[in-house]
Amino acid sequence: LESTTRLIANRDAWEDPVKRARIEDLALLLQGAIDGKKMVGLKMNLPTASVPELSAQLPSEKSPTVSPLLDADYCAVEVVVEEGTAKDLVPVVRRMGATGIVTYPINLSIH
Repeated sequence: LESTTRLIANRDAWEDPVKRARIEDLALLLQGAIDGKKMVGLKMNLPTASVPELSAQLPSEKSPTVSPLLDADYCAVEVVVEEGTAKDLVPVVRRMGATGIVTYPINLSIH
């Protein structure tokens, strides 16, 4: 048994610009929740010198978020990836010197 999500709108409501905007907003949030179910956030601290190598291997929407830390030898790196990809990446980033590796669920992912 298989099911799919469908959003059905009344034709009169769809013709009303205010109601149509609300319906489209709801559709956006529903799709974001569906897409977010399979995604996780991956955060880590990484030696700053390793960022270019890691960035080349990390899939991300645009590029990973890289933030400086008080210790200039390290930076914080964050990316959103599919859960299976995160499981594959954790050992890779650990070998690159990453510490404080954390994954967390994504409730909403809108592209």
